[in-house]
Amino acid sequence: MKISLATPEQAEQLVEWTAPHRERTGMLLGATVLCAANGNGPVTYMVTRPAIVIECLGPNPEAGHMELSKALYRLMETVKGRGVQVITFTGPDDVALERLAEHYGFERLSWQGWRME
Repeated sequence: MKISLATPEQAEQLVEWTAPHRERTGMLLGATVLCAANGNGPVTYMVTRPAIVIECLGPNPEAGHMELSKALYRLMETVKGRGVQVITFTGPDDVALERLAEHYGFERLSWQGWRME
C-alpha cells in the first residue's frame, strides 16, 4: 500500500468518493488529502485539517459569568490565531456548557466519534 498526497488529477474522484460526508465535513478548503493506493489505484482518501479537541474546561468556581465568557473568548481567538481550522468540544450534557458552546458558534454534532491517543 502506497501513501501519498492526493494529486489534482484525483480531484474529481475525491469529490465523488467523499460526497456522502460533505454535510458533516463541509468543503475541502484548507484540507490536506492523503491517498492510500495499491497496484490498481486509489483504495481510499483521507481528508485532514488542522484541528484540536477541547476535552474539558476547568473554570474557577468563583469566576463570574462575564469573566468566564471573556476568558473563553480570548482562548478561542488564541486557538484560531494558530491556524486551527476545526475545534471540536466534547463534554457532559451540561446546560451551562451547552449555552457557552452555542454562543461561541459550536454546532451540536450528530455523529458518533472515536479517539486514539
